[in-house]
Amino acid sequence: MSGETREAGWYPDPWGTEGERYYDGAAWARSVRLQGSTGEPPEAMGTAADPVFPTSVAPPIADEASSASVIGKPSGWFADPWGVAPLRFWDGDNWTGQVSKAIGVPSPELERDASRWARIAMLWAGPALAIYAVGNAFQAIWIADNWDAIVKADGRVPDGANELASTIGQLAFFAFIAAAILFLMWFHRSAVFAAGAGLPARRRPRLVVGSFFIPVVNLWWPYQSACDLLPPGHPGRSTILRWWLLCIGALVAGMSIVASAFLGTIALAAATAIAAGLSVFAAFAARAIIDTVVTAHADLAG
Repeated sequence: MSGETREAGWYPDPWGTEGERYYDGAAWARSVRLQGSTGEPPEAMGTAADPVFPTSVAPPIADEASSASVIGKPSGWFADPWGVAPLRFWDGDNWTGQVSKAIGVPSPELERDASRWARIAMLWAGPALAIYAVGNAFQAIWIADNWDAIVKADGRVPDGANELASTIGQLAFFAFIAAAILFLMWFHRSAVFAAGAGLPARRRPRLVVGSFFIPVVNLWWPYQSACDLLPPGHPGRSTILRWWLLCIGALVAGMSIVASAFLGTIALAAATAIAAGLSVFAAFAARAIIDTVVTAHADLAG
């Protein structure tokens, strides 16, 4: 197709559509029209050697392996090494600017809908974790006071535990789980949008959500995945770092509640207050992340 000698103008589309495609005198352009309709030649078609990139993301780097795989082959359609579209035309010597139907930036509607529920959920997620921490503190006091009896009972917990604190703590924990599910639903939809918009990502959307549950790596993978929701260098990544540090701090403080009960009332009160406070701040930081990411994705979608 490339290298034909003919005047610039509209011709039957050689790529199989029912319309006409414009030939600029050097290469077939991307502009098409209905068969027999009238229309002015495009103002700027670009040359065959100028690949067209989405304006919302930085131009990706062509895969050298993909380019090497077509060297020496005759002209034809091959997988686009830039990832702009499913296929790009190789004229036998160079990649041209002619591509199949481009991959557009997906609509952010699904993510925006999920973000509304996630933002609401974060309003109760922090207080729920704070209540859970207080319930754990009461349980920790009882464990410390009855440690000898628990050990003598071969691990069987004797009667007399604070049932009210236990019940309230469990209800608070279930409330947090519900909030976490709503947050992860938004997180997944946001990761899907980011991938469709061409943002570089270290993991696929499903693994992004799964990384929260994988021991050890869940200490940093979720943070990396959250950063990947934003373009490289985006100022909102500092908000993500602050959120993740608050989450880690709340986790460590929460795990120390039982141990601090053996050190005394002051140590227990301090651990409980820190865990509760960091949990609330982390939840509000999560709301800030949701707002930042949704805004950034709306800008990408135009």
